[in-house]
Amino acid sequence: MTRLGRQEYATALGARYRTATKPEKGRLLDEFCRTAGCHRKAAIRLLRQAAPRRARRRGRPRRYGPDLVPLLTQLWELSHPRYEHMAIRINNLNLY
Repeated sequence: MTRLGRQEYATALGARYRTATKPEKGRLLDEFCRTAGCHRKAAIRLLRQAAPRRARRRGRPRRYGPDLVPLLTQLWELSHPRYEHMAIRINNLNLY
C-alpha cells in the first residue's frame, strides 16, 4: 500500500477510531495493521490525528467592512502629502 493510500485509509477509519471504545479500538488497529502493513504504534499515531482545522486569519482584526473598502481604496489612491490637495479631492468625491 502506498503512503497516500495509507493516509486516505487512516482518514476514513480515524473518525470511527476516535469515538470507539477500547475493545473496538483494538479490532480497528488489527484491521488497519493487516491492511496497511504497518506496526501498531504507527497505526495509533495515524488514527489519532484529528482532522485538519481550518486556518484562521492571523493578525489584527479588520476595522472596516467590505462596503467601505472601495471608498477607502479610492481615498488611498488620491492621497497626497499636501493636505489642501487631499481636501479638495475628497470634496470632489461622490460620497452620497
